[in-house]
Amino acid sequence: MGMIKGWFHGAIVLALGFCPITPSFAQKNVIKIGIALPFHGGMGKPNKLSDAMLDYYAGLKIAFSELELEGFNAEVSVWDTEPNDSIPLNQLALESIVSSPNFANRDVVIGPVYGKNFTDLIANIQKNNTPYPKLWISPLTYITPIEVKENGIAKNTDSNDTNTHNISSFYPNVNFFIPDSLRFKALANAVAGQFSTYRICLIVDGSTPSKAKSNVYKSIIGKTHASTVSIHTWTNGKLTPTLPNRDSLILAVCIESADERIGLGKLLKNRASSWIIGDLSWFEDKQFYPGINDEFCLFPTVNFVDFHNADCIDFTRNYFNSEHSEPSKYAFIGYDHGVFLAYGIMAFGNNFIVSLPDATYEGLINNINVKSGKKSHYNYGIRFVLIPDETPHLFEQ
Repeated sequence: MGMIKGWFHGAIVLALGFCPITPSFAQKNVIKIGIALPFHGGMGKPNKLSDAMLDYYAGLKIAFSELELEGFNAEVSVWDTEPNDSIPLNQLALESIVSSPNFANRDVVIGPVYGKNFTDLIANIQKNNTPYPKLWISPLTYITPIEVKENGIAKNTDSNDTNTHNISSFYPNVNFFIPDSLRFKALANAVAGQFSTYRICLIVDGSTPSKAKSNVYKSIIGKTHASTVSIHTWTNGKLTPTLPNRDSLILAVCIESADERIGLGKLLKNRASSWIIGDLSWFEDKQFYPGINDEFCLFPTVNFVDFHNADCIDFTRNYFNSEHSEPSKYAFIGYDHGVFLAYGIMAFGNNFIVSLPDATYEGLINNINVKSGKKSHYNYGIRFVLIPDETPHLFEQ
């Protein structure tokens, strides 16, 4: 079920006890969750988006069902944000979602997916002054946060400073997937967190993009161990200055070409516990260099399922027994989100995001490490993949 248990269970012991769901159970402790996703298949025709949303929803259901055994208790309402092929009819559907009594009392809302659907849904909320959840999540795409307005006036939770905004005055207040502008910061944050005792060498090629990436690394890693960061220029197969004479090195590469890993790897052959951290594009480009056998290179990515992992195998088996098909990546994502939400709610309540420790949930396909921005909470989770003998698996220290 992922690695979340290690840092949530202690808090759950201190949280309110939740009883298993029974027909007579008083709902004072029930968490009310709304799921608003585009399920429509389109006039009976195959629809990849619809399939993806159904897989995501199935993953959520399996997660919530498993966590019932540990005390999670939820009342879930589900809405289709695109029930028709007609845009005007879909807009009416969004209006009906907001007017639903079940929507106004949700503690948590997951979705929609599209920015346009999100904007239209919020427009109806603001028009009708409909109550909105404290925890509102964009699950699969980055949605630009929209400021909460009541009676047409922006809601600012800081009454002493009209120029500042609290995250709770924007929705969505959680983006599980971050914009490209933050992704490299997430990588630098992951390197700083996982390799805090290593000497970190930033590898650049002198280009402007390479220097920009190294500056991001320096600003983030330097906050925790500035004295152990150095910059080295890689030109024509040579590194200037040379690497320090020691083990436990991290070569954080700020170069887009994955081919450079071959020459850099030769510099680490006689060094213990030393690794190359590739550029964010390297793992996605791996199909362009077959026969890969990297002893030293860690490929950063967001979505990766390690089918050597027993939990991943168990989920695949459970999903097949439930849905009679193999799980797609969206099913794994839905499961990870469901487990993360359920444990968080059990530990800290329906607005648990603000109470989370600085830690990472290692799920089946995603790492979730929630950070606070000015207008939203963002998931900075990054996974490192090792590929020896053409067999990718999740890197573990």
